[in-house]
Amino acid sequence: IKTYVNYSPPFSWVSRGVDPFLMQRNGGLEMGLTEDWLGYTAGPEYTSDTYALLRAAGQGQPLGGYMVGKSGGPLLQRIKYYVMVAGGARQIMVYNYGPNYAGIDSWSENYGIYPVIRDVQFELGHIDEALNGTARRPAKIAILYNRTAAIWSGDDSTTEQAARFIRWALTHAGYDADIIPEEDIVAGKLDQYKVLYIDGIQLRRDAAQKIADWTSH
Repeated sequence: IKTYVNYSPPFSWVSRGVDPFLMQRNGGLEMGLTEDWLGYTAGPEYTSDTYALLRAAGQGQPLGGYMVGKSGGPLLQRIKYYVMVAGGARQIMVYNYGPNYAGIDSWSENYGIYPVIRDVQFELGHIDEALNGTARRPAKIAILYNRTAAIWSGDDSTTEQAARFIRWALTHAGYDADIIPEEDIVAGKLDQYKVLYIDGIQLRRDAAQKIADWTSH
């Protein structure tokens, strides 16, 4: 059984004290998993960013998530499903539909969502074999996960939010982008990218030196 934590996307990972890079790489967890309840004011795009973060943090770990039908109509639920699949999730749990006679059963009477759940499950069944064992095409664009700037800024940090907006803009323009933390830059992983987006006025000294060396080549 894979051990995992269910990451509820916050405004700032650092200010919440939850850092997927530190948690997923310490050997205690073997799978990254997240959820989208109300869309966190940004709909499925927010979930797409969360999976980009978990892909970078997990370095090949399996991904999963809860497909939650709390709000929005059938079209939004379909988009959520496919955002999860495109993000790399292969363990998808539809939450929380009855009958459930013990515990909280708050959404099983949302009957308008049932047909899209059925349809998408059938659709995913047709492509499941083709997706098995596949990997995402390597991206040539990286966006810095600037933990240092977020720590210095505390609750007022806009660095992580800016990184999300940059990724959304790139996605809508047809470009894929990876999230890269400072420790990966120090480890030399920046060499596989052609472009790096940076936000925040603080940066680890060793990461700054690596970026300077990379830009001079």
